[in-house]
Amino acid sequence: MREIKFRAWIKSIKKMADWDSMLKDCDRLSLLGGNDNFIVQQFIGIKDKNGKEVYKDDVVRCHQFTGVYEGEKETVCVVTYIEENACFGFVEINSEDRGYIEPCLCSDEGIEIIGNIYENFPELNPTK
Repeated sequence: MREIKFRAWIKSIKKMADWDSMLKDCDRLSLLGGNDNFIVQQFIGIKDKNGKEVYKDDVVRCHQFTGVYEGEKETVCVVTYIEENACFGFVEINSEDRGYIEPCLCSDEGIEIIGNIYENFPELNPTK
């Protein structure tokens, strides 16, 4: 069973906060109930190749195995929740069809976090 964890982007000060820090300053209901000052992100249950926990809204480099003949391709993706499949997935940034990749389809080279849409890739942030 995967661990349920969260972190939050604090809009007013433009900083990421871990869940324990948030709980010291706020009550749980205000965090989960849609406080306009916070964007809560969930841990998706996997770590990148460097041992960092992967959260929704992270930007990752993914080495995807595309088949015996094609080999691998490297893509840069945003971690998002895919409503129609009720799962987390990776949406390719530079793809025209903006299809998604399931994390389990990435190769042993794995996933590497290169940032998130709030601190490092603000052009990908839909809530700007």
